[in-house]
Amino acid sequence: MLNLSLLSLIILLGSIQGSILTLVLFLSKENGPVRQKYLAWFTLILAYNSIQVFLYTTESPVVIYCPNTFFPVFHIFCLGPLLLLYIVSNTIGVSNLPYSVWKYFIPSIISFLINVIHALLFFTKAFGPSTPQMLWPVFSRILQTEHIILILTFAWFWFQSYSILERWNKINQQDKENPETTNPIIYIWLKRLLFALLTSYGIWAITIFATILFDLTVNLAFPLEISLALLVYWIAFVGNQKIQILQIQKEKINSSILDLLEPSEINTLINKMQQVMEQQKCYLDPELNLSRFAQVTELNSRYISAICNQVLKIGFGEFVNQYRMREAKTRLSDPQYQHLTIAGIALESGFNSIQTFQRVFKQTEGITPREFQNSQPKTLLKT
Repeated sequence: MLNLSLLSLIILLGSIQGSILTLVLFLSKENGPVRQKYLAWFTLILAYNSIQVFLYTTESPVVIYCPNTFFPVFHIFCLGPLLLLYIVSNTIGVSNLPYSVWKYFIPSIISFLINVIHALLFFTKAFGPSTPQMLWPVFSRILQTEHIILILTFAWFWFQSYSILERWNKINQQDKENPETTNPIIYIWLKRLLFALLTSYGIWAITIFATILFDLTVNLAFPLEISLALLVYWIAFVGNQKIQILQIQKEKINSSILDLLEPSEINTLINKMQQVMEQQKCYLDPELNLSRFAQVTELNSRYISAICNQVLKIGFGEFVNQYRMREAKTRLSDPQYQHLTIAGIALESGFNSIQTFQRVFKQTEGITPREFQNSQPKTLLKT
């Protein structure tokens, strides 16, 4: 029989709300599916963690079957990277991260492997019948260390996210022609999200350090879990509403702009955008942005943005990368560029980093640049 209390009930309702929000975000096709997936995974982890705490505090017999028994914190390591990816995907774009996304999850992978070893030793009783009793002190010490590392890594990801958001906002303050970047709703929402998380982080840090430093045996999880439950409620009812408003405003801006043009005029603008790209090869400039392209084409940046989003169904960055990809594939297939490395070809094609080039190439072609180069006819690759 469950030992229910008001606090455990609040935690349960928070986990249910988080699960519902996760499902809605995963199934939704609006408001940028990639960005929403990061938020969906973030809320899923919070919901999963809350249900684990609920089962433990209510002394549910189901708890012995939960993976959290042997894998208590590895999923929590994912919160920091997911927060950073969500902030970045809403601001500068994931392609501008300094290195591959998976590297942010290395602490989680290490934690998972450590706990796999622990579980195998526990169940196989590798050290004899007393293996579980022998492992517990070691595992308890490892768990304390993991909590400390968790606090430090999450702090790093939080400050990285905050600095990226502030730099993005400062840059876009100077770009008054682009309605997609100067709209303050997304900035306000992301900043409030960061400070809401900072509150929960403070409670979390106090809880962990108080338990470790003072060797407390009382359950200090409730304040943290209550704050996380309230955070999930807030994300569901406030944050999602802000995102919906932002999307509606963007659609109205783009629709109202395109409504002023005849179909033939829209086609003329598209042709001019494509001609400038092909003839002037401005995509070779790694610093090319919407404002600079608008100056080169002598078109209003709002028209360019609306055409990319509403007609071509791609973002401006993807529009530019299509030409960079075409250039890169030509160079990878041409023997006169054999003296260049893959990184050299990427940079000469307009990409600002080899990591971005590798990611875009793999997403577009399904293979790596090296595999593409090796697949070309041998006669083309001879010197």
